[in-house]
Amino acid sequence: DLSRVMDELDHYTGNVWTHIISLHREDAERLGNDHADTWRTLLRTHRNDIAAEMKLQPEDLRWYDAFQDVGDHHHVHMMAWSDDPKVGLLTQKGVASIRSKMTNEIFRDEMTELYIRKDAAYKESIQTAKALLLERIRALETGAADDPGLVKELQELSQALAQVGGKHVYSYLPKSVKAQVDAIVERLAQLPEVAACYDQWWQLKDEIAGYYGRNTPPRQPLTQRKEFRSLKNWIIREAENTSFSMSADSV
Repeated sequence: DLSRVMDELDHYTGNVWTHIISLHREDAERLGNDHADTWRTLLRTHRNDIAAEMKLQPEDLRWYDAFQDVGDHHHVHMMAWSDDPKVGLLTQKGVASIRSKMTNEIFRDEMTELYIRKDAAYKESIQTAKALLLERIRALETGAADDPGLVKELQELSQALAQVGGKHVYSYLPKSVKAQVDAIVERLAQLPEVAACYDQWWQLKDEIAGYYGRNTPPRQPLTQRKEFRSLKNWIIREAENTSFSMSADSV
């Protein structure tokens, strides 16, 4: 009853939020979100989420939507307000949260696959870097080292750690020792095998961000990403546990 709703809003003294929620036509058709019933189900499913982000109790949320199938986008226009005109607050963070929840619902299957691939690329990056460092340590022990600079840096890190008391965790090391760890990680990251894995991880990270309408920051070196902190702590343990029988000069 549009006339009744219009009359209600004409006399409403609080805030009314108007949202447009849309999908590219090709995405909507591919995912089955190309008719009003699907959108109605989606919004009813997330009714409580919308209320929560508007700082409302679900029973206080009033809302209406109109589905439109025009142009390059399938979309709905949503009007939402509170039963109590003095209650309700929606921030940019709240808008982002609503969008994120709906994105997860609509693209659930595709994003699950992306997250699986991203996790696999992350693990492969770590495992490849570890394997290559161990390979070079073993080669040094047999006198067949082909990357002596990397092993020398690990040996120097081992000597530096011996001068640091307490438990050796990257977060608690002096800046100078952290810099040594970072240098080893950076050298590993430049190896073609590791670089290829990291490239794939970053591309998938960027693709996932695109689903949420966010842009990833400019590409950062592997050593600056907190996700790879475990590799730094592993290198610290290797530096502590590896027996260097050769001197730095001989390397």
